[in-house]
Amino acid sequence: MTVLVQEFERVKGNGSVDRMMALAGELGLTEADLAHLPHQFAAEIAEGCIWDGEQHGVVDDADWHAIFRAEADIAVAAGLEGIVAYLLCQFWEEGVENILHHPQLSSDMSPEDVARRVRLKLRADATFL
Repeated sequence: MTVLVQEFERVKGNGSVDRMMALAGELGLTEADLAHLPHQFAAEIAEGCIWDGEQHGVVDDADWHAIFRAEADIAVAAGLEGIVAYLLCQFWEEGVENILHHPQLSSDMSPEDVARRVRLKLRADATFL
C-alpha cells in the first residue's frame, strides 16, 4: 500500500489531481458518479496479473483481486479526490479526462462482470497469437 500512497502523492504533486478535480467540477461529477471505477479497474488489473502468470507458467499464490480491491477501497474511502488520484495512477491525464467525460459507459457493470469480460477478451486475443 505504500506504493499506492507514493503514487497518490506524485499525481497530487504534479498538479494533475487539481486539473482533473476542476474538470470533474465543471462536468458536475460527484463521488457517486465515479465510485464504481476504481473497483472495475482493479478487477481488470488483477485479471491481467493472473493472465500474465498463467502465460509465463508462474505459480503465484497471491490473491490479485484482493490486493487490487484493497487499493480501490482506499481510493474510494478518500472521496472524489481519492478516486481521481487513483485514476491518474492508472492512466495518463488525457485518459482520465476521457473517462470523466463518459463515466456512465461502465456504471452498470460490477467488478465481477468486468473481470469476466477481461478474461474472455484475453483468451480470445490469445487465439490469434
